[in-house]
Amino acid sequence: MTCLAEFLGNMKALTEGADNVLANSLVYVTSCTAWGKVHGTDDWPVLMAGKAGGRMKGNQHFRYPGENLSRALLTAANIVGSTLTEIGKAEGLTSSHLPGIQIA
Repeated sequence: MTCLAEFLGNMKALTEGADNVLANSLVYVTSCTAWGKVHGTDDWPVLMAGKAGGRMKGNQHFRYPGENLSRALLTAANIVGSTLTEIGKAEGLTSSHLPGIQIA
């Protein structure tokens, strides 16, 4: 997490246009497990940093217990310009975004 904080800080320190690199980016961060001690898969952590050039709300915390993790990835992909309509496989398949993250 220290390295991530340094990375995001360095992105924020770089001017890009009228803002900075972090504000113009979306950095998607997750883990291979929800709770490492037991390799749990419930309540998976996802961090989306930046504001994707104004296409994503910032400075917010969302919690979606029991949600399909693929919804977070599809949301992030579409925010940065992907035209994917679905993502995932089997029980991970989704065509829905997570509400409240993307600015319409």
